Parts: sequence; C-alpha cells; structure tokens
Amino acid sequence: MLGLVFTSLIEMMEEKFSYDFADEVLEEAKLKNDGAYTAVGYYDFNELVKIASLVSTKTNTPMPALLTAFGEYLMDDIADGHPHIVKDYASLFDMLTRLDAEIHVRVRQLYENANLPHFSIGEKTDTTIELQYSSERRLEHLAHGLLNGASTLFNEPIEVEIIETPEEDYDVLIKVTKVAP
Repeated sequence: MLGLVFTSLIEMMEEKFSYDFADEVLEEAKLKNDGAYTAVGYYDFNELVKIASLVSTKTNTPMPALLTAFGEYLMDDIADGHPHIVKDYASLFDMLTRLDAEIHVRVRQLYENANLPHFSIGEKTDTTIELQYSSERRLEHLAHGLLNGASTLFNEPIEVEIIETPEEDYDVLIKVTKVAP
C-alpha cells in the first residue's frame, strides 16, 4: 500500500490524539520497520490494518467510523499534494465520473505499484451518482471518508450510503446524493 496512506494515518493520530498516542500505537503494533514510513514508499497492507485496529480499540471507535474519519483526513493530504484534483474538475460528480479513467490512471503513472480500488458508474442523475466499488481490501468506509473530504473541497454537501451487493460483480454500491447547503 502506498506510504502516503501510512504517513497520513500517523499524522492524524498525532493531531487528533497526541504524539505519545501515535508512538504507543506504533510500538504496540510491532511493525517490521517500527513505523518509519515515507509517503512515496510501498508497505504491507496488513501493517495498516494493525495500526488502524489498535487505534480503533484504544479510542473505542468502530472501524467503519475510524476509516471514514481517516478518509476525510487523507483527502486533505491528497489535495494539498495534488491541488489539480479540485481545479481540473468542474464539480464533485464530474470528478467521480472520471475517477477510474483519469485520476486512477494518473496515480498509476506516479505510483506504478499502486493497488487501487475499481469504481464503475451505475445510475447517475443531477443529484445522485452510484459508484460500484470493487477492491480486495474492502476499504469502502475509507472511500466514504474520501468522498466526504472531496465534497468539502468542492463545497458540495453530500450524503453517502454504502449498500452491500454480495450477488453483484462488485463489492458494494456507494450511493452519493447531493444535499442542499
């Protein structure tokens, strides 16, 4: 998994809780590299799971809520490093319809080993878009947070619903609905 995800999670722990909390989590996780990550490195996804699980347990935060909050935090980091994500698109829905065809292509150009989720567009109206999400990692709640963060960046309030779809060719349906400001 891309190091930016790890470095952002550690920064979030430091900001939301404390430096001591982050150190305690990283020490308890008994990671191969003792929690020394770089944004451009690649690391074992299971290490991220260890860290997030410890944060969830220590803060008594359910994993879906933790991942959603982290996704919001991560979107800010992504936007800071890649401001064109917002300026290249007219709206949140414009960005979402081109997520796999443009944004993920750019990510793969920068990080050739990136293992990204796949999004297909389902039904789309002026106020709703359905994203068919597929990923072996099942981080749909992280995607939920990223969507919330993007909605803030575009100043377009949304509601997100995650719908399990076990009989489909994708893992979940993420329904994004614009709400009045």
